[in-house]
Amino acid sequence: MQEEAGRLLSLSVRQVRRVQRRLESNGDIGVAHRLRGKPSNARLASSVRTKALGMYRRELSGFHPRHAWEKLTEAGLELSARTLHLWLVSGHDGKRSVPTQFSRAFSELDVRMILPRIFHHSVG
Repeated sequence: MQEEAGRLLSLSVRQVRRVQRRLESNGDIGVAHRLRGKPSNARLASSVRTKALGMYRRELSGFHPRHAWEKLTEAGLELSARTLHLWLVSGHDGKRSVPTQFSRAFSELDVRMILPRIFHHSVG
């Protein structure tokens, strides 16, 4: 059974056992990433964001985002061009306009469909 689940989910048997234990002990939430909904450890300080977007609005609003990023780094702000781009296209509210993709090989829907058949567990 666990071998079949591993093959279907592209996981090792050991990983399937861990997922099964979390599913049995925590229910549906056990298969979700445990850092879901929490800020990233690599997240920049909000002061950097405030400073960068303020400077962009005041002095760099006519600049192409890549050129604005160069000016911001020259001013001593450490952020990537991609980060600035995401902040600018997000509408300045911190939410992306395009949802992020799942980082795992399976989605919640896949788990809801496959695990009950393999482990005879009611996922609800």
